[in-house]
Amino acid sequence: MPERLRIFIADDDDFFLGAMQLIIREAEGMEVAGTARNGAEALRKIPETKPDLVLMDIKMPKMNGIEAIKLLKRDDPDLTIVILSTFNEEEYIIEGLAYGASGYFIKGTDYRKLIATIRDISRGQFILPVEVAAKLAQFTRRQISQEKKALPAHVTAGNTFTNKECEVMTLLSQRYSHKEIAQKLFISEGTLRNYLSIIYAKLGVRNRNEAIELLTKPEA
Repeated sequence: MPERLRIFIADDDDFFLGAMQLIIREAEGMEVAGTARNGAEALRKIPETKPDLVLMDIKMPKMNGIEAIKLLKRDDPDLTIVILSTFNEEEYIIEGLAYGASGYFIKGTDYRKLIATIRDISRGQFILPVEVAAKLAQFTRRQISQEKKALPAHVTAGNTFTNKECEVMTLLSQRYSHKEIAQKLFISEGTLRNYLSIIYAKLGVRNRNEAIELLTKPEA
């Protein structure tokens, strides 16, 4: 973590934006790198100001926060972004995290917790409020059965795979890179390598290419 964290805030609520600037400036070891009142402005200013972390509101004019996250992470995959929203809704959570946000903070929560959240995320942790994590878990459970059905019969026949192994294989069959798979499943690349070793052994293959070939082989 850098000696002083430089935080960029994107939010169209002037009162909230002003309050956040004050809170961050008073926090030890933090400073405001810049601000924006819509996604398009954030997209323009963030590469210029080079912040360590971005607080990104979802509902903004001209360009919403989700689209801004998507474009920012495309150009700078290492940029750390935290979603800000009063909209505790599943589609926003899933979409923002899928595009690479490192956490989600609901406005109205004790803002001392936001400072702690910023520090934790800057140290590499992935942060979600309890109520958000519960919705994400519900979504994941619904997806698991679909992913198992998507795997070819010649792969599942005679093999017992965990839910996470099924998720990994589904993404692997879609030819996502190891880094992309780890990001989508919210696990480290080291943890992913452990899953892949187990999957390769169960499939009877030696490497990624052989696994993809087997996973994408047409049914007889």
